Formats: sequence, C-alpha cells, structure tokens
Amino acid sequence: MAPEIYLVAVTGFFSSIVSTALGVGGGTLIMGVLLLFLPPVAAVPFHGMIQLITNSWRVVLFWRDIQWQVVWRFVLLMPVGAWFGIGVVQQVSPRAIQVLIGVLVLTTLTVRHIPYLAHKPMPNWAFIPLGLGMGAMAVLVGIVATIIGPLVLRPDWKKEKVLATLGVCASTG
Repeated sequence: MAPEIYLVAVTGFFSSIVSTALGVGGGTLIMGVLLLFLPPVAAVPFHGMIQLITNSWRVVLFWRDIQWQVVWRFVLLMPVGAWFGIGVVQQVSPRAIQVLIGVLVLTTLTVRHIPYLAHKPMPNWAFIPLGLGMGAMAVLVGIVATIIGPLVLRPDWKKEKVLATLGVCASTG
C-alpha cells in the first residue's frame, strides 16, 4: 500500500482520539491530511463520509441527551443551503476552497473571543440561519462540526448534551 494510505489511517485513528477526548477537532485534523493528497472536490465528500460514521456513533451513544429544540432549527433550512453550496462549488477553484477551509478553521478559534459572543449562549432561533449557512459550507468545505462547535457550547448544558447535539447537527451536514 502507498504511504499516503497509512498516513491517512493513522491520522484517522488519532483524530478519533482527539474527537473523543475534546468533543471536536478530529475532523479538522483528518481534513488537513486529506487535503495533502486529494483535491478539495474529492477530500470534502470523503471527509463527509468519515464524519457521518463518527458523528452517527456519537448520536447512538448520547441519544437521550440530544437537544431537539436546537437540532430541528438547524436542519430546517440546511437543504436550501446545500443546494446553494452545490451551485457555488461548481464555480469556485479548488485553491479557493482550500483557502476558505483555512479561514473557517481560524475563525472558529476566535469566534468565542468576540466580547458579544464570549459568554452568551446562542439563542435557539439563530440556529435556523446557521443551518442554512452550514448547508452551503458542508458542500464547500465539509468541516461543519468545527464551525458550529463553539456555537453549540452552552454553560447550562452538560458535556453529553453538547456532544449529542453537535453530533446530530454535524451528521446532517
């Protein structure tokens, strides 16, 4: 087998450990490695397949902790966003998608440092437009959990609620 396959497999193993320990981040790690060997048009759907499996397992494990009042709002307009994203991805260069992935990852590192967002939970209604945007982003960049993870964190939710709700939302993307 090619060394690239071993690297992707080892990264997949370690990204699972990262996701299990921290709740998020493993998908971004595996996406970075996939982009070393595959163009974005191939890496994004492959990454989506991997994430669907891992996030579905989270949903099974934490079924009772899913916060459906957030999930239904998030998925409501996601298909519309995905439809829009398909139109955009056909017009954008692979290099632009790689840059967009990098910008979104860096944005997620800073979003909770914005004073207005730092200590306030996101209101439930805001998950409707977020789902619309994430529908498009899922098609373009594939790293939905990394983007919405900081926005799902709520001080009144235990860890299992965050993981379960994030797992469902990421599985739909």
